[in-house]
Amino acid sequence: MCMVLEQGAYRCYGDYRPIDTMGSVDGFRQMVDNLREENVRVAYYIHPFLTNTRVDFYREHPEAFCKPKDPDHRTRYGLEHGDSSPRFELVDWTHPVGREHMLNQVEMLISDGPGCLNCDWLRSNQWKSPDPRVFDFHDPDWGIGDLMTMKV
Repeated sequence: MCMVLEQGAYRCYGDYRPIDTMGSVDGFRQMVDNLREENVRVAYYIHPFLTNTRVDFYREHPEAFCKPKDPDHRTRYGLEHGDSSPRFELVDWTHPVGREHMLNQVEMLISDGPGCLNCDWLRSNQWKSPDPRVFDFHDPDWGIGDLMTMKV
């Protein structure tokens, strides 16, 4: 059996720590471990690019996000839980700080280490991935679009 957790279980896009009513990190981890003892596997949703601008990482590291070629461009996504007028930016995986941030999010979700959730797998679909026609990247030679999948 599998349990899938999506919007409403985590704080917002870009901050995948469980909300307080889900037990925050420690309480959620205990739930995952208890479910595993009952042969229930837990999947956790993550969007590998989309980040709400209210996330501390966005304010602390603006350099780690894709730069729109048109300064009036806004990334829109209608599924943010608990935010009536969200603003989003897309993590630039070609930037080492952006890549490290997202990989740390993945580790927090699936690792069995301290402070991690120990989920069994990640769920991700319907991405808003950065379009090279719309965005500039920190290091386009790193690989963008389909070429990026060869690096991650």
